[in-house]
Amino acid sequence: MLGGFGIDEREEAVYAEILRRRQTTVTEVSDALGIVPATVSDCLAKLVSLGLVTGHDNGLHTPYILSPDLETFSRFAPTYRYVYERSAFDDSRVSEEIIGLLKSGYEIRIADALPNKMIVIDRHAVLLPMRADQTSMHPGFLLIRGESLVRMLVDLFERVWAAATPLRVTAAGLADGAQAMDEVDVLLLTLLLSGLPDKTVAGRLGTSERTVQRRLRRLMKLTGANSRMQLGWYAARSGLIPL
Repeated sequence: MLGGFGIDEREEAVYAEILRRRQTTVTEVSDALGIVPATVSDCLAKLVSLGLVTGHDNGLHTPYILSPDLETFSRFAPTYRYVYERSAFDDSRVSEEIIGLLKSGYEIRIADALPNKMIVIDRHAVLLPMRADQTSMHPGFLLIRGESLVRMLVDLFERVWAAATPLRVTAAGLADGAQAMDEVDVLLLTLLLSGLPDKTVAGRLGTSERTVQRRLRRLMKLTGANSRMQLGWYAARSGLIPL
């Protein structure tokens, strides 16, 4: 599951054990997994180098997921997308964190409200906090691997992502970008997928054919689509337009 970070199955097992225990020692992980201490130490050294785990002088290790080494992460998995609630910016530290993420190539958008906190991993698994208001590792996370549930949660994320506002870094700090998709965009996609040509769509929308084409180019850039067909598939799969 974490192969994109350059982590093998044994290192992933060690990391999962640390997540489960929240803090632990080499000996405890060795006993729990049946792996010799020297190998556990090597795994922990790899996890520490990636910013996933911290090591302390007293021999304890704790998961470290709030401020990882972004440059190291970017080498293994350059595509990250985050959606923050607008209220998160009440904490000045969040803005500094987001500026660092954006400068490292991460895509970030902001929404007025989010249905839930979650982490989607390669569209194959989802981590959900045990409590909706959870702000730390306690009381823990629920790992979801079931195909149907994962697909449903991924679709939920895509709908939130499409409606959220992109953020960018300016000389003065963070600034909101243009709304990703508004009601006109959704109607435009619906008309195009019904088989209507650009000129007819422009007439229905009360705008010019050039404006329709400009909107489509913007939407393709926002969603990462390489063609109108891909854009239509994305919009339908995300639930933005009816199938």
